[in-house]
Formats: sequence, structure tokens, C-alpha cells
Amino acid sequence: MYTNKTPRSPFVALMTAVIPVLLFVLPAAGQHSMDRDTSLTGAEWEAFNKTVVQAIHSENQGVKEGGLVQIAYYGDYLDFPELTVFEVMRMYRDHKDPQIQRLAIVALANMGSRWAIEFLDMLAPYEDNETLKKTMEDVVREARAEMGS
Repeated sequence: MYTNKTPRSPFVALMTAVIPVLLFVLPAAGQHSMDRDTSLTGAEWEAFNKTVVQAIHSENQGVKEGGLVQIAYYGDYLDFPELTVFEVMRMYRDHKDPQIQRLAIVALANMGSRWAIEFLDMLAPYEDNETLKKTMEDVVREARAEMGS
């Protein structure tokens, strides 16, 4: 069988495979950088805030956990009703997975609630899991340092 194709060099074949992957991966990796997008409009932040609060109060456990991630990442930019703070505290207390409990502690730290910080301070001495206890102590120490300054 005769084909009119010329053989490619190994380098050209490699670049043909690698370039599309890089074009796909590099923008995706950039989206996960630690820079927070503060260029949102006030209306966009308000809509995002409302969605995160709804997620925390959802019956779907995955949606709730997704809300925790958003609070842990963007909580400094959002405002939360007390009931939402209570729900995140409930997630810390009642969840069986220590990673989700730790995520809830970090979320509480970013919710701007003095009550949550005092509650974590009160519970820390009674926490059996050393990782959670250390996270709670670090959160309380950092919050107190910020309040003092």
C-alpha cells in the first residue's frame, strides 16, 4: 500500500503531542493559583455570598462541603448570618471525617465571627484529635493577634 505521507521526526511528533496538552493545562493551573479574584463587582460578590450561604444550608453533603471550601478560600470577602456560622460549627462537631472537621475549623476562622473564635478556643482543650486541636489553637492565636492589632 502506497501513502503519500512523509515520516515525521521524533521531535516534531513529540511537540505535536505536547503543545496541545500545555495549552490546556497551563490556563487550568493558573486558575488554581493562590491569588484571589478581587476584581468582582459588588453585585457579583453579593450573588456569590448568597450562593455560598445556600450551599452551607443545603441537604446535600457534597454541596455543603463545597461551601466550606469556598468559605475557607474567600471567607474574608463575604458576610455570613449567625445561622450560617452555627451550621459550620455543627459541621465541625458532627462530621465523622477529620479532614472535613478541619476544613470547617478553617472556614470558621475566615467567617469573621468573634463568637466562632471564642467557641473554638473553648473547645480546643477537649479535642482528642491532635491535628484538629493544633488547628483550633492556631486559628485562635491568629484571630487574637489580628484583633489586637
